Amino acid sequence: MADHGLNNISNISTNSPVSYLFTESYIILLSILAVLIFLINLMVIFLFVTRDCLRTKTNMILVGLALSDLLNGIVVIPLHIMVNIYMTKQSLRLASMVLYRFVAVSTMLHILAVTLERHICILSPLRYHSLVTKSRIIKILVFIWLLSICNSVISLSWIGLADEYNHLKQPPGLHNSKLLRCEFTYTLFTFVFFFVIPLVIMAYSFRKIICEISRHNRRDSELMLESTNRSSTDSASGEDSRPRHAYILDRKPVLIFLAMLLVFSITWSSWYAQAMVLSTSPTHYKPVGGIWPGFARSTTSVINPLLYALIKKDFRQALKGWLNYIRDLVTSSKTSTMEQDLNAKFTIET
Repeated sequence: MADHGLNNISNISTNSPVSYLFTESYIILLSILAVLIFLINLMVIFLFVTRDCLRTKTNMILVGLALSDLLNGIVVIPLHIMVNIYMTKQSLRLASMVLYRFVAVSTMLHILAVTLERHICILSPLRYHSLVTKSRIIKILVFIWLLSICNSVISLSWIGLADEYNHLKQPPGLHNSKLLRCEFTYTLFTFVFFFVIPLVIMAYSFRKIICEISRHNRRDSELMLESTNRSSTDSASGEDSRPRHAYILDRKPVLIFLAMLLVFSITWSSWYAQAMVLSTSPTHYKPVGGIWPGFARSTTSVINPLLYALIKKDFRQALKGWLNYIRDLVTSSKTSTMEQDLNAKFTIET
């Protein structure tokens, strides 16, 4: 996604300092990305709905994220392409701006939710089932969507200031433009409360989770060594309440969510930085990287589902089973067709 979502200035001002004319090849590339986002996230949602084993609390949050990413593929990117083609359509610009900001906040909050769910599961396993219930997960997901919608829609409240911005007799800045002041305040608020604070919370949580898993791995290694020594001396088998490989498996989803956080933070931090600069001094703003940092941000809607669909064990096994079913179905169909052809040939010959 290009930087069309930076702020109201670049979306509602007719004298926008940020304006890109996409080449035909770039539009084709964006279209391919949108199709991939649609297909991959739809596959994740389909597997969740059709496989009982996937309907866990963790996966409920991941499906919420998949729905948000799906919206990016089927609405946000097509709108962005249309904005570039019909540059005078202000309604398209506004819709694109609102949805882009929705995706930014929604993605971060979903990753925060799944991180905290894992934090409780690993650090407070005895209280996990009482604290984390499916009804509470649903309420949290609804809250995330409502909060993301409200945060994005509220930026429409100062649209009327665009005319004042366009008719300034001197270069616009925070000192003489209410629109810029509103945008700066909004961007700073969003950056602090929906990027920095969640990032700090998740960094602390990941550190605690990884330390806890490492501690249990060391404990289980000692128990296994003690059990081996005991069995070799007196043939007595020691009991281990939880084998070591169970904690190793716990590490994988944590690393997946950590990778999702890192990808999102790296790609979206530039958007917040550019938004702050643009709302401070739009006349001196020089975008870095052109349209490609925005394209990289949109790839997170593909990277996220690929990470947990191909690496997370339950999704990977469900995907493998579904692909095997499709393969068997195709093979069976081919075999049936061949048998019908042979029967028809035999009938003709006789």
